[in-house]
Amino acid sequence: MADKVVDQEMIERYLLGELSPDEQAELEALYFSDAELLDRIDAAEDDLIDDYVRRELPAAQRMRFESYFLNEKRRERVRMAVALFKATAPRVAPRQAWVLPLAASLFGAALLAIVWLMVQNRGLHQRIETLHAEISRKGATPPVTATVPAPVKQPATPLPVAAIVLAPGLTRDGGDVATLAVASRTRTVRIEARLETRAPRYEASLQRAGESPIWTASGLVAQTVDGERRLVLYFPREQFTSGDYILTVTARGFIADYSFTVKLP
Repeated sequence: MADKVVDQEMIERYLLGELSPDEQAELEALYFSDAELLDRIDAAEDDLIDDYVRRELPAAQRMRFESYFLNEKRRERVRMAVALFKATAPRVAPRQAWVLPLAASLFGAALLAIVWLMVQNRGLHQRIETLHAEISRKGATPPVTATVPAPVKQPATPLPVAAIVLAPGLTRDGGDVATLAVASRTRTVRIEARLETRAPRYEASLQRAGESPIWTASGLVAQTVDGERRLVLYFPREQFTSGDYILTVTARGFIADYSFTVKLP
């Protein structure tokens, strides 16, 4: 397969599972020796997720996205993309036909509310002047207007997530084992495993030291975090008890163990 044949359309078809088994195997064999192609595949994944979140995928591709592309690992990326899209999307879409009538209605309602407030404030002002005049005639001291104190801003509460970044090997450079401290209010544990190889998919398993795996997964995709390729995993806090754990990550021709200790309150 010549490099010029691997265009954007073929990459998208590969990610959506639309290539034949022979084409898929040939493309995977190619990107193991072509880092630039692997980066293009990573970028195409981000574009697919973005188009899906913005509802810009055609119906057929959307079905393939949900049935093939959207595995358990990518669901977290999609949830993050949806949250980001909702936070940055404009409140009113400029191309909708109902925007102008709605804006006119809102403007009319706002104008009516302003006029009403002006009338009410004028009446209130007149009543206050009348009250002051009566108090002056009687020689009394006007009452002091109470000031409502501004609410005290509460410090931002950190999200209940415990996180740790692991390097392959049973210990760190200093000889000690990485420690993950989990607070009592923690609800989610985030583990980032640094990767020393590039692969389109990874398999991983988690176990307490000397015991059988308590979690396994396949088809995992690496992310770029702080300029490094990492496998980012999320677990419920109930998955852990105090003790030593080993995370094993494998890919084609690659295997690495990550050792760490969990400390609970």
